[in-house]
Amino acid sequence: LNQSFIMSMNYNAQNSKDATTHTAYAQFSYLW
Repeated sequence: LNQSFIMSMNYNAQNSKDATTHTAYAQFSYLW
């Protein structure tokens, strides 16, 4: 994992009110 990916994950995890949205984002970023 690169630093930008980790920072994006942390930001999304802390600011997303919907856990499902975070999961979908994480899966998309991983596949991307």
